[in-house]
Amino acid sequence: MKFYIDKKLQEINDFKVDASKNSSEKEDYVIDGQQITLLTKHPFTEELLVKINGKTVVIKKHTKYDEAKITMGYSDTTDIKTNVLKAPMPGVVLQVHVQVGDTIKKGDPLLTLEAMKMENILKATNESVVKAVHVMIGNSVNKNQVLLEME
Repeated sequence: MKFYIDKKLQEINDFKVDASKNSSEKEDYVIDGQQITLLTKHPFTEELLVKINGKTVVIKKHTKYDEAKITMGYSDTTDIKTNVLKAPMPGVVLQVHVQVGDTIKKGDPLLTLEAMKMENILKATNESVVKAVHVMIGNSVNKNQVLLEME
């Protein structure tokens, strides 16, 4: 399973949880031998404020929605470096904002994709240089089709 721990995406595999409630205000857990105290849970975002071995951190489960946001360039919760931009959905390329050799920064618009009569601006998730552009204005694209490559 993937989790954000203080906004950094981490994978935690095969963990066991032994739960015991020590008081009415907090819950204590042991995960992989580490003492974890649940301090608060946000009612809408499902973020947990926990204390792990004495250090307070925020934990949020990584979902398919989070993955889609990263792919579309809308997420600011991760520092994952991606070398390709894939189409998050089928659509038509309306505009290509970059060309081979351009230096891009996190958040820069890369291309505009029309899908279901809505314009979606796909943005860079990190700093890099455009290595290849695989589409042109007017091209129809399929979901997960590689649109750009970066280095």
